Amino acid sequence: MDRDFIMQVKHIVVCVFIILSVAEAGFTQVIWDKHPGNPVFGPGAAGEWDERNVYAPHVIFHENEYWLYYVGKNLSNDVGIGLAISTDGVQWERTGRVLDQGSLNDWDLNMGDPFVLVWDSQFWMWYQGISNSNEKLIGLATSIDGLNWTKYGPVLNRSENGWDSSWLGGPCVLTVNDHLEMWYDGGDGSPPKLGLALSEDGINWSKYDDNPVMDGTLWDQGVGDSHILKIGPLYHMWYQGNSPEPSTYQVGYAYSDDGIHWSKRDDNPVLPLGPTGAWDELHTSDPSVLYVNSELRMWYDGFDGSNWRIGFATSTLNIPYILNVQASQHPSPSMYFDISYDLYRFDGMLNVVDIQISDDNGQTWNVIPTNAVGDIGPGISPGPDKLIIWNAGLDYPNIINDQMRVRVIADDGR
Repeated sequence: MDRDFIMQVKHIVVCVFIILSVAEAGFTQVIWDKHPGNPVFGPGAAGEWDERNVYAPHVIFHENEYWLYYVGKNLSNDVGIGLAISTDGVQWERTGRVLDQGSLNDWDLNMGDPFVLVWDSQFWMWYQGISNSNEKLIGLATSIDGLNWTKYGPVLNRSENGWDSSWLGGPCVLTVNDHLEMWYDGGDGSPPKLGLALSEDGINWSKYDDNPVMDGTLWDQGVGDSHILKIGPLYHMWYQGNSPEPSTYQVGYAYSDDGIHWSKRDDNPVLPLGPTGAWDELHTSDPSVLYVNSELRMWYDGFDGSNWRIGFATSTLNIPYILNVQASQHPSPSMYFDISYDLYRFDGMLNVVDIQISDDNGQTWNVIPTNAVGDIGPGISPGPDKLIIWNAGLDYPNIINDQMRVRVIADDGR
């Protein structure tokens, strides 16, 4: 499994070059293993408040237990947010509905996308509220024990114009240093995108000036319902992508070193649909992810055309990441280049590192760099400030041009 970053070498004057920017990233598959007993959480018994559908899971690990907050719906389409508790993340015991929908004229007549964070000595829940006129905003409720909640009301509103001027939803909140960061969905009639907002108190939010921070491509023309973990120096995002033809939701993955600039995996989606006849054959969506004992644990909802239910899958992040690639030429007329990078891997294991060179702006990688020394080859340990010295004069005696690019690849050896 590899992770690579591509940097561009730009011709400034004769034999002097400078790195401009990261151009793309390439990945191999990280396998998610769906639990054989899926779905692990289904609708309640006949007559219960959640007898029809359960969806939009959000799981926290609290006092050595998994707490599952979810949206439930009955046969009359009444909704609420419920809580179930588990010791293993698979077998669940319901505690009941913990947050009721609003009345006819309230902003949260309908509800969705709960996200719960234990912060500042209490539980905080940000969630989507939908009014009778279909206005969709993000609101807040707080609790001392995670069971009894007090609504605060809307805390993030639509912009007057732009990409999130029609609706908001899908909040995901992290504590970063001394503030909170919220990623959220928004739309203006075009496919949904992801934005970022910052807060000091969880109530008053300032939207990032250069929103949106992520939008769709091909399979995921619409993106949303993200769940983000910050592990070490990286933000890891699992998100819901919408493929228009046929209309399906599937889970994708992206990562970032600042929470703003995101690199998607080449092999998205990472959690595919189930086979024909499976409980999740039409949609896999609304991922909620925890990192526990060096294992990633994901709860997600699936749809078979009749009911929404919640499943469970596991994976690992024990794969290498390359960050902060830079390249510089030794003083002219030397044709040696220093290629520096940081190598990050959660389990600390050794890796195989290589470089690839392109002379056509990354269209092909046809220059074979055999004369390189330093932190390259097998047995490279994770850490910052790795250095490769490449003798370009031997490997590529032609004139270096402004189409030159170098790609650093780290492979876990499996």
